[in-house]
Amino acid sequence: FWVASELGLKTQGRYYITSEIPLGSGLSSSAAFEMALLAAIFELNGHGFDRKELALLGRKVENEFVGVQSGIMDQMISALGKAGKLLLIDCTRIEYRYVDWPDSDASLWIIHTGITRTLAQSEFNKRREQCEAALALINARTGNGFELLAHVPEELVWDLKDELGDVLFRRARHVVTEVKRVYAFVEALERNDLKRAGELLYEAHASSRDNYETSCAELDLLVELAREAGALGGRLVGAGFGGAAVFIVPDRCEPDFVRIPDIYRKRTGRQPRIWKVYPSDGLRVDRV
Repeated sequence: FWVASELGLKTQGRYYITSEIPLGSGLSSSAAFEMALLAAIFELNGHGFDRKELALLGRKVENEFVGVQSGIMDQMISALGKAGKLLLIDCTRIEYRYVDWPDSDASLWIIHTGITRTLAQSEFNKRREQCEAALALINARTGNGFELLAHVPEELVWDLKDELGDVLFRRARHVVTEVKRVYAFVEALERNDLKRAGELLYEAHASSRDNYETSCAELDLLVELAREAGALGGRLVGAGFGGAAVFIVPDRCEPDFVRIPDIYRKRTGRQPRIWKVYPSDGLRVDRV
């Protein structure tokens, strides 16, 4: 309503919200809510909307109203999702392209830890500040003008390891290697190499755990249980500190994989949730 009023849109009315996305789970519940509500408001005002622009408005809400220094990814996939497709986003230029999910004998699964993120907002902002500090130091020491930490070559991060110090070095290392992993993941999907794609997910989780320090014991346990059950790969999703993890699971391993929640429940005392999921269409407006 805040951003809608800034745009001069009328928001009067009674709104009913229903959702199956657990809150604070790393599954973009806030972005889904923002996109649905903004689209409804635009429709009620008799205006069409550009899906990318709608995503940018959602990010504006997060950054300027909620106070979370998030990016654009969650809003983009909520607004622009397509069935059977993944979305590769260049957050610098706000450009995107679709990537086919391979027709294979493996599926995507999500398991929720049963933990609602409590540290995510403050720690997420702290990670953003640490990345900005690392970038400023790298530019100051080298005389370069890198706009984003993601643009810094990995070897330069290693060269400045001592000057960055342990924490900033690990934050920078995570960012620059994660960018490489994203493109390597897309390449693996395009050649139908789900084994390599899965390995990259495991690598991403390890970096999130060790370098970015956004995992938790429960997420780490889920990933290890999934590995033991034969999952090709898995990693935390969203900001971490609880929430959920995503996995690529061969169909032949599903009987073992679906037993993970019971094992996890016995070890942690927490109540997990599990879903088999499919890349699907995003935002849609229906009139009833």
